[in-house]
Amino acid sequence: MIRLVLLMLVICGPATAETITIRSGWQPAFTRLVFAIPEGANWSLAPDGGNYRLSFPEREVAFDLAGVFERIPRARLAALTPRPPHLTLQLACACEATAFLWRPDRLVVDIKDAARPRAAPADAAPTTDPPLDLPVVTEAAPDVPPAFLPSVFREPEAADPVQQAETALVESVARAASQGLLSMEALPPDGPADAPPPPQPPDVSPAPEPDTPGLAAHTSLDAGLATLSPLPTGLSHACPPAEWFHFPEPDGQPFHAHVAAARQSLVGEFGDAVPAAAMQLARTYLRYGFGAEAIHVLGLTETGPEADAVQTLAALLDGTQLPPGRLTQPGCDAAVDVWSILAGAPAESAARNDTLQAFARLPPPVRARIGGRLAARFLAAGDEDAADTILAMERQQAPGETTRLVEAELAGRRDGALSEIRELTEALRNEADLGPGALLELYDLHIAEQRPLPADIRETAAGLVFRYRDRPEHVALVKAGVAERLMAEDPGGAMALLELARPDLPDEALRALMSDIVVKEAEILNDSDFLARVLPTPPRPLDAAAENAVARRLLDLQLPEAALSVLTQEATRDDARARRYLEAEAALQSGRLETMEAILGGLSDPAAQALRARAREVQGDFVGAFENRSTRPDEFDPDAAWRAGALERLVTAPDAVGDAARRHLERPPAEPVAESELLASSRKNLADAEEARRLAERLLAQFDLPAEPTID
Repeated sequence: MIRLVLLMLVICGPATAETITIRSGWQPAFTRLVFAIPEGANWSLAPDGGNYRLSFPEREVAFDLAGVFERIPRARLAALTPRPPHLTLQLACACEATAFLWRPDRLVVDIKDAARPRAAPADAAPTTDPPLDLPVVTEAAPDVPPAFLPSVFREPEAADPVQQAETALVESVARAASQGLLSMEALPPDGPADAPPPPQPPDVSPAPEPDTPGLAAHTSLDAGLATLSPLPTGLSHACPPAEWFHFPEPDGQPFHAHVAAARQSLVGEFGDAVPAAAMQLARTYLRYGFGAEAIHVLGLTETGPEADAVQTLAALLDGTQLPPGRLTQPGCDAAVDVWSILAGAPAESAARNDTLQAFARLPPPVRARIGGRLAARFLAAGDEDAADTILAMERQQAPGETTRLVEAELAGRRDGALSEIRELTEALRNEADLGPGALLELYDLHIAEQRPLPADIRETAAGLVFRYRDRPEHVALVKAGVAERLMAEDPGGAMALLELARPDLPDEALRALMSDIVVKEAEILNDSDFLARVLPTPPRPLDAAAENAVARRLLDLQLPEAALSVLTQEATRDDARARRYLEAEAALQSGRLETMEAILGGLSDPAAQALRARAREVQGDFVGAFENRSTRPDEFDPDAAWRAGALERLVTAPDAVGDAARRHLERPPAEPVAESELLASSRKNLADAEEARRLAERLLAQFDLPAEPTID
């Protein structure tokens, strides 16, 4: 019985556990493990002695290790030891491991070589002296803000001058060798004597003969200016060192403690800001996403190339527009390429995977500030996978507006505009801290798709209009809201939104928006609503085009005097030409034909001819009216042709009138009919009666008739 129970436990136990498969990969700079994990699973990666332990609490998991070491050497990762729900990563080097979610169901662990910290000299004694208060610091440095002054002063540790000189020499030689300024060309070349010499850059100035065999020194001019035109100095033309783009680690300290430690030695003994301390404090601020504060701190000391680079980082962190060409050179170190792409360098010019890994290594507050914009740059370059990878890392932080916009655009590219609309709509409904950018994008999408905005989003939009009433985005929000309501043929809603924002709008913006609304009202309102809207006076202010639209509608309603009263603004160009015809038509409707002709002057275009034709009709000259109209065959008026008796023109009409005219003109002439005897007799009797009447009139004219008697 006991054996049966144990057998059932062995069989059924693993069935409840979730298997996590592992894929591995190796790069010169790191070893990568990709874990296929359940979505939403909690995980943690923590140091465990000299190793690391990956844990999945609250989960029953099993680890599938098959094939892990078939694709990677054991130079960094020696072994994997599963103890569910934990997996121990046994390291074979002084390495560090970092982890991030690539996708909701993919956890990435990178094992990278880490520089060991330099050990302190054995004879260095710990500093035990208490800190020395400097109460006169604020008086010695009145221009330094108190917020950046330390509360105590600590004496810097004494350094061994011999060790400093040795370190400086080694670093200088290494830097010169890495830049190609030192070479071994003075030594005899290895290999057989008849081997071809190694290829040399063209036109490189020959190196001077060294005093010591085996070491030759060059200047940068020797190897560079022979083939390249001179390049100006500065961040915009040369790759800056990658270490300028690194951020200090907090070593487990909270934000306030980390910043306080960096501020500790900002001010020197005599009240001057210490450049190295200012740089450290600025980098500390940047690590937590504070760009303006970093720029302020760097402004306390003298500037230099490194300070310029850090200030550029701070500006990019805050989304500030950089001068053209600043930090936009491609092909630098991946840590630099992240910021170069943000500054405008083509995303496709960078090493994509290296750039994504450099972004993943940034501190979380920095990733949160720039992730959306970096993803947008990759998406603009057509690299949807890179944008999605950045967004997957960004989702671990609180996503910002730019992130939501990129997510929506990505959804739109994959599933169409309606999917993008759904993404932005849900974001606006569920995230109250989104700014106006998401709403403006949603407005554009709804207008392009001819879809009215939902009522709750309209209410959110009205709230944003009020919230941003003193910000530059205010006008853009009102314009987009009015355009969306007019697209939905809701001029009343557009006018309500405009009245809400009216006190805070510039005059030009108010005039343009009011004109758009009134033009739409002239197009779609019924006659009674339109007349109630514009009489006795229309809404103001209006531009000339809007006044023309109102006058046109009033003339269609045979209200010439009301139309003339609307035309008050000075019109120019096309609006002035249209207004001339409107004024001429108003004179025509009022019966002032001479005034109409004076307004038209020498105009002879079809519009002027049509007005002259209508004037001739008013005078009863239908033939002349038709002749004026016939200058435009494409505007043939059958009624005018009928009134003018122009049957030959009526045959071209495509309706029943044209058919009747064609039948009439195509009918052969009638043959003469012989007159009947009765008709001839009747015609003769009429002629005789007419002759008798004329004879009687002549006889009566020969005699004076007596006056008629009067009766008293």
